[in-house]
Amino acid sequence: MKTLRSTGSSVVSGISKAASATYKVVSPHIPRVGDEFTNIDTYALSVPRTAEATVALLAQNLTQTSRTEREKARAIFRWIANSIDYDDTAQRAGAQRQETAEEVLRSRHAVCQGYANLFAALAQAAGLEAKVVAGFGRGSGYWPGAAYGPNENHAWNAVRINGRWELLDCTWGTGYYDRYAGRTVRRFEPFYFLTDPGEFLYSHFPADSTYQFIRPSLSQAEHERLADLKPAFFRNELKLDKEKQNTLLFDQSVKIAFRTPSRAFLSATLERADGSRDEGATFCQREARDYSVYVVTSRAGEHMLRIFVGSKDQAVQEEAVVYRVTSRSGTGHPNNLPKVYLPFQTHGARLDKPFSGTLRARTIQHFSITVPDALNVAVMTGGAMVHLPREDDHFAGDVDLQAGPVTIAAQFGSKPQPGQEVSYEGLLEFQAS
Repeated sequence: MKTLRSTGSSVVSGISKAASATYKVVSPHIPRVGDEFTNIDTYALSVPRTAEATVALLAQNLTQTSRTEREKARAIFRWIANSIDYDDTAQRAGAQRQETAEEVLRSRHAVCQGYANLFAALAQAAGLEAKVVAGFGRGSGYWPGAAYGPNENHAWNAVRINGRWELLDCTWGTGYYDRYAGRTVRRFEPFYFLTDPGEFLYSHFPADSTYQFIRPSLSQAEHERLADLKPAFFRNELKLDKEKQNTLLFDQSVKIAFRTPSRAFLSATLERADGSRDEGATFCQREARDYSVYVVTSRAGEHMLRIFVGSKDQAVQEEAVVYRVTSRSGTGHPNNLPKVYLPFQTHGARLDKPFSGTLRARTIQHFSITVPDALNVAVMTGGAMVHLPREDDHFAGDVDLQAGPVTIAAQFGSKPQPGQEVSYEGLLEFQAS
């Protein structure tokens, strides 16, 4: 198998320097503290239905314990995200609705325009200056690299806090669209409240560039090429040195490097244009300061590369980055890379050899892997367990492979007592044939 290195351009050529520049926020952005709004949120969710008769009455009740403009905006944002249901039926029908704040308050459901109108009305009733911003949002139907079209497809808000304009999106604060279930799932997303303009811009492009609140501002063409970064990307403090565009072009294989905190790990899936998954096409591991994502395609064509981030103290991995990738060629077979199990990621293991997911049976194969904190590492093949010699955290040795699955597993924890049962956790799986 060839070294995993792009033999062609790893990105589409022709992007202007502005699209990958470091942007300067027009006015300093105030960092958010995770539990800053705990009391405000609790109060906003406790406001009784009797206080919701009119926009003015609701605004008065939501903000009566708020001491600052930020707290007023938060109380309104939190209440809307919890109380207004997204209208999936209207969205699927493609209905163009100009829902007033009063209509949304009465029906308790809306699409993005209604959410934005309600926030603006409540904010203004509470004495805040707020505007509805129209533009393009990278929502559930977005395909990286696609042109946005002639008409705006989303609406959100700008609100002036202590003399500075801030951005928020009540619609996306409500939850997310589950493409498998075909409906919106309610899950509060605080990322979209007073979001840093430089981060907000990756998913929102206002029709009026004034509401980008960055210098230099981006053109629509430049924005269409930006990487598709999700809230989890910023929440987990990931960084991209390269591949800041959302479309990658390569000849069969490519490697993408991320800077990540030590607590974070990445995983990835590769989907074809028809929605089927290219099995064994991705492999992720930490390498020095970077976390590397390797991709080897089985056939040429367009794919969707989804990269997820997780951590030892986080039960669910979240989608962090999505790329549209086009490979000029493919290997012609699946399982190009090893299958990864969760302990490989959570223990920060690193594979040196072999890198191919498909191995030759009835041959001697050299294995080399680093597994921090492991007591023992073994290769399981054909019903046999072969322990690899150890040097510090590194384990390496030769194994006679039998046809079928080949698993690298590790023993963790304290050294077992005599007669005590020993358990191993799977790290990687290969196929030998």
